[in-house]
Amino acid sequence: PFINSLTITGEINGSDVKLIRELLKDGSLKHLNLEDACIVEGGDPYYNDYRTKDNTIGDYMFYNCDNLFTIELPLKLKAIESDAFFSCDHLKALKLPEGIKEIPSSALSYCDKLSNLVIPSTVEIINDYGVSGSKSLKRIDCYIRNIEKVRRNTYSFANPADLRAFRDVPGDCEWHVAKGLKQKYMSQTWWKDSWTIIDDLPSTVIKGDANDDGEVDVTDVTSIISYIMLQPLGSFNSYASDMDDDGEVDVTDLTLVINSIMQPDVAPSRRMAERTEENGVPV
Repeated sequence: PFINSLTITGEINGSDVKLIRELLKDGSLKHLNLEDACIVEGGDPYYNDYRTKDNTIGDYMFYNCDNLFTIELPLKLKAIESDAFFSCDHLKALKLPEGIKEIPSSALSYCDKLSNLVIPSTVEIINDYGVSGSKSLKRIDCYIRNIEKVRRNTYSFANPADLRAFRDVPGDCEWHVAKGLKQKYMSQTWWKDSWTIIDDLPSTVIKGDANDDGEVDVTDVTSIISYIMLQPLGSFNSYASDMDDDGEVDVTDLTLVINSIMQPDVAPSRRMAERTEENGVPV
């Protein structure tokens, strides 16, 4: 039977994934929604000798499924493995859910039509060639806050050679990051020299946490003073530092941070940044 779009809920194992692959390979199935599905161990191998693991998009699970146009991943997903979406030629967009900690080698490589990618805040490792060869990427929404701590295996992304994780991603691809984090991303040499960085994504921040370490204390006062004196020290979140939301970081904001430390019972609480709009459409 001709099935163009399929939504699956509940548990799916290797036998189910094998059937999904068959529907994708024969060209009928193009749109797959797994948001409310839960991948579990068991069943037949879905590809060669590869078998499903709990809450994991396994090795080669959608490898070379070039008729897959859209996919919503399980909200309970905890991992993706190598070559999971390798050469999905018609896949247009992919949102990795919160909880994913690693983008493995070749996981999203050579997806020729992939134009939009969402990287969750939980990612800690992006391996060699993880997103390489996807030459149509126009926008990457990256929610990682501490980008300087993200590593390739045991190596830091401070080394421009590590660009190979995103090799062949075009220079006009825009990286959208959380408000106030542009400077932090720009401090990573290979981002600054390779792509445009726009800090317009909504983010949960602690107002007054100038150095973005999760607390408001005297070190934030020092960070703001250094910023005002045009001698910034390390990581600096301008959005979190702008206490009165007037678009500038100045002595007024410094005073408000000091007050929040001296009077913690009235200190600003964690809050969700507002969504901005681009061409009238929320982003």
